Amino acid sequence: MRTAALGDFVLSIPAMQRLRATYPAAMFTLLTTASTHRETLKTVDAYARQSSPWLELLPKSLFQRIVVFSISSLAAAIKGNPDLPAGSYDACFILNEGISLNLVGIVKKIGYLRLLGVRCRIYGIRTRAFPHLYPLAQVGPRRLEHHVIALMRSVEEDSRVVCKPGAPVYFGLAKSQKEENWAEAKIDEFGCRGDRLIIVAPGSRLEFKRWPTQSYVKLVAALVKNCNTHVAMVGSGPEAVTVAEVVAQSHALLGNTVRLHDLSGQTTITQLAALLRRAAVFIGNDGGTCHLAAAVGCRVVSIGNGAEIPNSVEPWGNQRFTVRFDVPCAPCYSFTHCPKMANRCVTGITVELVQKHVNDALFQRL
Repeated sequence: MRTAALGDFVLSIPAMQRLRATYPAAMFTLLTTASTHRETLKTVDAYARQSSPWLELLPKSLFQRIVVFSISSLAAAIKGNPDLPAGSYDACFILNEGISLNLVGIVKKIGYLRLLGVRCRIYGIRTRAFPHLYPLAQVGPRRLEHHVIALMRSVEEDSRVVCKPGAPVYFGLAKSQKEENWAEAKIDEFGCRGDRLIIVAPGSRLEFKRWPTQSYVKLVAALVKNCNTHVAMVGSGPEAVTVAEVVAQSHALLGNTVRLHDLSGQTTITQLAALLRRAAVFIGNDGGTCHLAAAVGCRVVSIGNGAEIPNSVEPWGNQRFTVRFDVPCAPCYSFTHCPKMANRCVTGITVELVQKHVNDALFQRL
């Protein structure tokens, strides 16, 4: 069972890969939903809630069956899910980051599984981390770890699953030749074959994560003008409005440059993954697309925020390129809004600092 939208879902794929490697002949069923938390669901658009498009990123070898469900209310849990195959199960794994585990959520998940008739042992329900209680004091004892590692810990509750320390983390996202061909055609359409392509996603469904639009305008203009690169702007749903503002204002600064491309609302999640494989750098607010970019091997400059402990949720392998602005109230572990109503941890980040991180990412400086 994994309840997560794009970003957290991608972070859980290495744990899924480890389970499949441990049990290569097993029949796996994935139970998934965007979230079991009503406030979180409000930030996920209706299309994503219903279809969970990030499931297209999963290699077909991982699961024989995938069931998208809802347990946002007790009534839904009692009703159950007729799509779940009947029969006995040898084991059940709840994939969680440890630091996001809460009593209500875990009881809801276990209750839902039991109502569905799952009677086997459930792994992944223990945690060593309590982020709302003195989170900084838990960093030293390594209770608060990066989400990718914490998710691996949840499957390690089964003693047969071994995640060796220091072993490479493997995402292995699905690839489609059709989407790869689409991305190659886009590169030719942009006229940037042989040049660097930077992909920028300035939107976010959560206001407290949004770097100001004007900052993105200045950054994009600087990248096009000074770095001799092509910049492709991406975003879906309500994020497309932000993209349109950034593109329009950037063109006003640069003139109608042929190096700035608006792809907002024009890509599927698998097309975006294919294009990210060909990009030199991805830039965006902390969120799902940052984690997707890192998972396909693109260098990521993410605009960090003060919601969580540093080095716990940054795009995997790109922690050094995450841009942060220190504030005394961080980490707040508020995932819906800024408790101070100021967003200083994000708005305090300067264009110059982000551009420095972009240059470091382009040239792989540590």
